[in-house]
Amino acid sequence: MDTQPKKVTTVRGYLEHHGHVRMFVWVGIVGLIVALGAADSYAYTKLQVLLPGESAAPGTASGKTGAPMAQTLGIPFNVIVRACDDTWNTDPTVTNLIRLESTDASATLPGPTALTAGEIELVVVMNSAGSFAVSASDDSDPTIPEAGSALVQGYAVQGFKFSRISQKNQYAGVPMPITLWAVNANGDVVSGFSGTVRLVEITSFGEGRITPETVTLSGGEWSGNVTMYRADETSINRGNVNIYAFLDADPSKNGTSDPFTVHPGTFDRVQAIVPGQSPHPGSVSGVAGTPASQSAGQSFVVDVFATDAYWNPVPSEDVVRLTSSDGAASTPVSGALSNGYRQFTISLGTVGTQTLTVSDQTNGSIQGMTTAGIQVIPSAPHHFAIDPVPSPITAGDPLTVTIRAVDVTGNTIPDYEGNAVLSANTGPAGPAAVVLWATIRLFSRPTKS
Repeated sequence: MDTQPKKVTTVRGYLEHHGHVRMFVWVGIVGLIVALGAADSYAYTKLQVLLPGESAAPGTASGKTGAPMAQTLGIPFNVIVRACDDTWNTDPTVTNLIRLESTDASATLPGPTALTAGEIELVVVMNSAGSFAVSASDDSDPTIPEAGSALVQGYAVQGFKFSRISQKNQYAGVPMPITLWAVNANGDVVSGFSGTVRLVEITSFGEGRITPETVTLSGGEWSGNVTMYRADETSINRGNVNIYAFLDADPSKNGTSDPFTVHPGTFDRVQAIVPGQSPHPGSVSGVAGTPASQSAGQSFVVDVFATDAYWNPVPSEDVVRLTSSDGAASTPVSGALSNGYRQFTISLGTVGTQTLTVSDQTNGSIQGMTTAGIQVIPSAPHHFAIDPVPSPITAGDPLTVTIRAVDVTGNTIPDYEGNAVLSANTGPAGPAAVVLWATIRLFSRPTKS
């Protein structure tokens, strides 16, 4: 028997001998090419409309997941329109004009808008209560069928109502339980409303800080704890503090709680306020504004307060001490608070950025405070300063001298220009006068014995 491999000399023979292997490879390659080609090609056949609460899901039967969220009448919301192929993939090549319509005849809709990379996000406002749909049509290609959305429920929210606040005496930094409802014009709860509402603490001094700043209602209701930080005892019996709720998108939809009083907490820290700043009780930093620049050697006033942990003023008679990062300042100074307040008059002496620090000398557990940087600038010209000269020197030889115009504390005044008359305690010297510019004048003069 011939055991040598047969030599194939015809195509038929080749196929008969190797066909099943080669055909498998060939079909595999063709299939790969077809698959790759299909991945990069699109066939725009339909539009899709997605409402808030829905997300695209290409490859699924409906092409989306989720359920539409109910909307508040008069409040804008976003609708996404996509140009899709048969399996709900976005076709990024489509830039056609898209027109929106709604079964809510009073809805506010945008005009025809071009798709960008096969997609567009448009703003819609429902103005009628009930269930409505939004539809999209292609103005550039009438062969594309109109696409309709799922039904979206529109609720008429007039404002917000708080639960009764029976405990009128609250404390800064201590949580307080409340319930908030979305209501219609009749005061009935709008159970279909779900959305974010902003909260503000209102006091006789203005807005205060509250946490959380926003809450999310579900089924028209939210319950939880809120914390106020700005104390207000201006009306102990009735209370001058309210919680105010409103929609960011439409502040006319709002509501106000019963009044109550917020008392400060216990004495926790001392605070220093410098010119350019003012106290801001209840805020995170406790101050508003930026420290004003101070002239070196010139006095200014610093106010010191006793406060709770949230910068609300409280009474105290403790002794406080004020120090500075500036070694040339007129500090340290100390003194007793009177009903939680003390005023110091100080000066800073070194040009640059300096700080002040206040501390409680009576009670070491009370937190101190360091101010923001205070820019110290040179004050008015006070005298001339001559930098040290080398010694010994020889009579008659030229000598280089540096003269500076300085303020009362010795800081160089960089923009000073003027004349300086020279004299020596050893007799005549030259030159007798020089002109200073840009603060420093270098020159040579002969010395005399």
